[in-house]
Amino acid sequence: MIAVDLFRFTTLLAYHALAAVSLGALRPAGGRERAHAVWLRRFLTRMGPVYVKVGQILATRSDLLPAAWIEELKVLQDAVPHMGERETRRAVSRHLGRPLEEVFETFDLTPVASASIAQVHFATLAGGEEVAVKLVKDGVARSIAVNLSLLRFVVRAVEWVSPAARQLLLARRFDELSALLSAQVDMELEGRNQLEVALNFDGHGYVRVPAVHAGISNRNLLVMERVKGIPGVRLAGVRFDRAKLAQRLQDAIYTMLYMHGVCHGDPHPGNLFFSDEGELMLVDFGITVRLSEEEKWGLSSFYYACTRREWKLAIDRFTDHFVEAREEIDRHYGEYARAIGKVLRHHFDESTNQWSTIAYFRDINAVLTRFGARYSHNFTKVELVFLSCEGFARQIDPAIDIFSGEKFSPRPVAGTLGSDPQSVERTLVLQYGHREGLERLREHADELACVVVEPMPASVAKMDVTFLRALREQCDALGVPLVFDEVVSGFRVAYGGAQTLAGVVPDLTCLGKIIGGGLPCGAVAGRREIVDVARSSDDPFFDYENKAFVGGTMSGNSISCAAGSAVLAYLKGAP
Repeated sequence: MIAVDLFRFTTLLAYHALAAVSLGALRPAGGRERAHAVWLRRFLTRMGPVYVKVGQILATRSDLLPAAWIEELKVLQDAVPHMGERETRRAVSRHLGRPLEEVFETFDLTPVASASIAQVHFATLAGGEEVAVKLVKDGVARSIAVNLSLLRFVVRAVEWVSPAARQLLLARRFDELSALLSAQVDMELEGRNQLEVALNFDGHGYVRVPAVHAGISNRNLLVMERVKGIPGVRLAGVRFDRAKLAQRLQDAIYTMLYMHGVCHGDPHPGNLFFSDEGELMLVDFGITVRLSEEEKWGLSSFYYACTRREWKLAIDRFTDHFVEAREEIDRHYGEYARAIGKVLRHHFDESTNQWSTIAYFRDINAVLTRFGARYSHNFTKVELVFLSCEGFARQIDPAIDIFSGEKFSPRPVAGTLGSDPQSVERTLVLQYGHREGLERLREHADELACVVVEPMPASVAKMDVTFLRALREQCDALGVPLVFDEVVSGFRVAYGGAQTLAGVVPDLTCLGKIIGGGLPCGAVAGRREIVDVARSSDDPFFDYENKAFVGGTMSGNSISCAAGSAVLAYLKGAP
């Protein structure tokens, strides 16, 4: 089987290469570039789904390939050859187990999109609901298996003759990617992935994921809500600010990775739709990336340390969470740390060029290879998501820089459902530890009621004495009260925490704990005139109209203090 496949591969490669050379020789330079692009697109199409998938990824890399190549390869994102009408009708009826007319009131047998593995049709259910039907093409599963067996043979041969390939465990990496590609032909699995992501984004302001009709879907057929938007491959038709649209795409991907832990694994233009109002509609969840809580923590804390230029902390976190086969690293950790630190400083701090994910991963991988180490399996998948996301985001907005802009000007978000939108909008968020950001306090001094330093785990952020002292000085100069929430000062008002270690005393400290037996305990401490602003008058109506709420984690305000005192008094009298 492999011998036959290898012969086919070689024959097709030679045929298309000869055609490209022959056509290119007869054309001017611009025409030759187009001819080569057409040759590559046709070759990948003839070779099958695995090669088409490679072409889809390449089509997002406008920063690496000529414009003519990008334009031609974009065809692979939604215009790959599809099954004919008779073949489609037979396939749908076969997978439903009954004539398609018994399930669908209408069914357009001409697909609206056709990619490497499946084609998509518009239809109407018997009740009148418009749906999209994703149909796995006949023979695709076998074609993928054949393609992968050929490539596996080639990879193992390369690994056999190349020490560098063995060092990278190339065959193992290939097997991991093979599992991802093989799973793409399972529409039941894709439907479950899609449902999970849809639930995570339920109620989101601009991200939409179509609902799945699980009852009439199966391994070869996925029936879902029809989304009406502009395909990502037709981006020019979207009437929405490009910079904001690119930022929204980036935010959606980062939300899935850093918060949800379940992320779309293939965010190329063929898998996204947009509206003129800036909505993002995600489809095709055949590949997803899943991160455990520990991996999410590792990824977030690593990049957080990088943006704060805490290089030693960043190196330790990256190595602990995402590096395997680290025996050589452990023996020469100092040398390794210096090499990785140089890469991080270059990309996050010193480079004045636009951020490049591909250059960043290339440089990191070079250091790991030097020390006989490698990325973890999951970090490899995260890398692929970053590459696709960056490539598409840069097509939307060529000027986007994923680590610029709001890095030190974060936007407030609602922490819980039901949060007052005005309270969120009227909150100014500063980046802890970024002294330059304190100038934003001066810009908004007339609008500020107070500055609150929120809790932050010690494993994420150190006690930044210089920053806290600068913050205290700025608040004094502007006449704005400084409030510490409990973890900043520790559960110690008079000693310990920031007040002793940094010599920074806030105007108010809010405390809250649950002590033995589940009894809530809240307290506030600080300047009397500020505490009195929140002290209860025992008239809840007067308090609502005239007092300010001051509370910590367990609502350490005067009401909870009074309630706690009453509970203690009762327990004392009724042991």
